[in-house]
Order: sequence, then C-alpha cells, then structure tokens
Amino acid sequence: MVVSFHVENWRCIKNLDIELANVNIFLGKNSSGKSSLAHAAYLLAKAPSVRDVAQLVRDLYRLDIAQVVRIENGIPQYPLILEARSGSQRVELKIEASKVDVSGGLWTFSYILPSQRVAYLKLSQSLLTQIVKSPRIESEAEASRTGFEVAAKLLMQLFAMGVVAEGPALKLFFNDLISAISGHEYLGPKPLELESVGTIFVEVFPLIPLIVYKYRDPFDKSIELPLPVTPDGIADTELIKRFVSGAVQGSLVVVEEPENFKHPLLLVELVRDIIGEALKKNLTLLFTTHNDLILHVIGRVVEEGVLKPSQVAVYYLERTREIPWTTARKIQVYEDGTFSEIPHVEEVLSHVF
Repeated sequence: MVVSFHVENWRCIKNLDIELANVNIFLGKNSSGKSSLAHAAYLLAKAPSVRDVAQLVRDLYRLDIAQVVRIENGIPQYPLILEARSGSQRVELKIEASKVDVSGGLWTFSYILPSQRVAYLKLSQSLLTQIVKSPRIESEAEASRTGFEVAAKLLMQLFAMGVVAEGPALKLFFNDLISAISGHEYLGPKPLELESVGTIFVEVFPLIPLIVYKYRDPFDKSIELPLPVTPDGIADTELIKRFVSGAVQGSLVVVEEPENFKHPLLLVELVRDIIGEALKKNLTLLFTTHNDLILHVIGRVVEEGVLKPSQVAVYYLERTREIPWTTARKIQVYEDGTFSEIPHVEEVLSHVF
C-alpha cells in the first residue's frame, strides 16, 4: 500500500510530504525529527478510533495539544494538519486553536513500540515478583512461560494506584500490547449513559492469566531466567515479533530503534522475520533508526526478490541551524538491493578509519 502522507506544523516539522510504503525507514542524526514524523503517523492512524484526541496526545507526550503545535518566534503555528491518502481512502486530523477535527480512516489499527520498551517490561515483572506472593500464583506461573501479558496488566493496575509514574507513550504502549496479545482493538474507557445521572466511563481490560515469562538458556537447557535478568536483546526481539505477529491486517506499526541491545546477526534475523509478516498482513511498518545495518538487510531482501523496491521507502531526515524545520531526503532503492548515496556515511567512516 502506497500512502501519501502530509505533515504541517507538527513539533519540529513545518511542511513535509512523503510517500509511505509497506516498509519505511527514517534515518538521521539525533533530534532530526525521526520520532516526530513516526509519531505523527501513529497519532493520525489512531485518532479516528478514540474519543478524545487531546488525551491521545497527552498519552503520547504528556503534553497538551498546544505544546505539540510547531512554535515559531514564540507563536503557535495553526492549523496543525496530519493527512494520509491511499487510493480513494483518506484520513485527516486538523487542529485549530480551540478545535480538533478528525475525518475519514485509512489504517485498521496502530501500534507503538517506544525505545524504552524492554525497561518497561522488566520493571513490571520485577514489581510483580515483589508485590504478588502466594503459592497459588507460583503454581500458575509454572504452568506457562509467555509473560508479556502479566507485565501489561500489572503496570496498568500500578498506574491506577499511583505506584508508578506514567511516562510518555507508556500507556499507549501497554494498551497496544494488550491489543496485540488479545487480537482485539483496545480503545480505552467506554461511556455508559445513565438517565438523570450522567455519563460514567467504564474501563474494561481483557482477562489475562497471571503468568511469568522465563528465558531458557540456549546452551544449557536446565538454566531458566526470569524476565528481569533475561538478556535485553532476546526480550526485545521477542517483544517486537509479538507485536508484529499480533497486529491486525492493514495496521500501522511504529518500531523505535529496533537495533537496541542486539548483536548484528540477531538484528538481521529479526528484520527479515518482521518484513515477511508485514507483507503477509499488508502492514505499514515505520522504523526510526541510527543504524544503517537495517538498511543493508532490507537491501538484501530486495535483491533476493522477497521485497520490491516499491514496497520500501527510506528517508534521511535533517535539521540545521539555518533550517531548523525537518527536511526529508528520499534515498532511492534499486532492484539489485543497492541504494543511492546515504548522507554522512563517508564522513563517519573517515572519522573511524
């Protein structure tokens, strides 16, 4: 699916038009706008299915809507517009100073995997072992070894009790995790209208069994480790695979920095696996990365004929003192798996070698 994506007055982006494919890579230096662009797509994909877009923005950034509008010379630049089109389908989010409009729809659902995802999971599992202690629970824990479910449910409960402070995108991450695990879209609180009383919002979570994730050592099968001491690369790889395999057909999935914690060979295997899943489900995958290894893996998959150049979009994002608003330079993908020039690669190599 080719999607024309327009972003206007969003954070560090003044006016940007790009085309999204099944597999998309946003490269660039720190603070170049990679996450801002990926988050814009995530927000736009999710906006039609939520009751309160302002709350969605707060969940994503812990900021009010006025704080994500592009600021120039101290003045918010309205309107903020996010728009995507594919064929006859279109979705738009438009924010004026005191008005939010959402129209249309394009993606089935959207999922976000923030860069801190493993830390969140390990925190929840660690808290679980400290807070919940009983023979019944320990017995149930031995019956299964998947564990991400319990992490999601526990953290949501701890947020509600005020035990754990909620970080940016953390609530969205765990809501999306529940959706990927259960196979059902989770849309947050549901309104219940009561005559002469008003409206009560009822929060309903899927029933998730209390189970604990354990890692079995690949060299000595008798060694099993709980999630908090599982190698980060293994936990992160399985988590990303879980999201992509559980994603609903025709959805958008944002993966921030998939290279985190991983040996290059593990990263190669992961990228190959999720590209295959994305093609089967017609997903829109958005990777933000500092690592051009992902680019070379995708190049090899294109060379092998598994992925067509038209199914890949690679953008190098940039900001400078002279031009503080994000610009996007498209990197051409060729049939033989090679790319047009990648900015700054030679500069980096000259510093290293």
